[in-house]
Amino acid sequence: MGSHIWGNIYLYCWENKIDFRQVFRKLLNTELEMYKKGCEQFLVPYTHNKNNLFNKRKLVGSTLELDVDLLTSHFHIPIEEIFKSQNYLKRLIELMKTVAYDCRSDAEYESLQNL
Repeated sequence: MGSHIWGNIYLYCWENKIDFRQVFRKLLNTELEMYKKGCEQFLVPYTHNKNNLFNKRKLVGSTLELDVDLLTSHFHIPIEEIFKSQNYLKRLIELMKTVAYDCRSDAEYESLQNL
């Protein structure tokens, strides 16, 4: 089940026209702020380098409670959609059909531009 959590969130965002990048960025920034507060609270030097994306990226998923709270309260994603999405395969197929259609449309447009 855990491997599908990000897929569930992405599908819900796609179906409800929520920009997944905004969701991911908000999670990342919120966790970074909590990390900074934790460093202050425990008197640990904050050594995060904001130019190093790997360090920022590994903070995501560090606190499940924080992530779930943000997803449900800020983005209004139902908790069932995060952990136990219904009709996952059917919904995923619909997403893939849309991706295939968009790719085909882009390819046709490019080929017409090259004529």
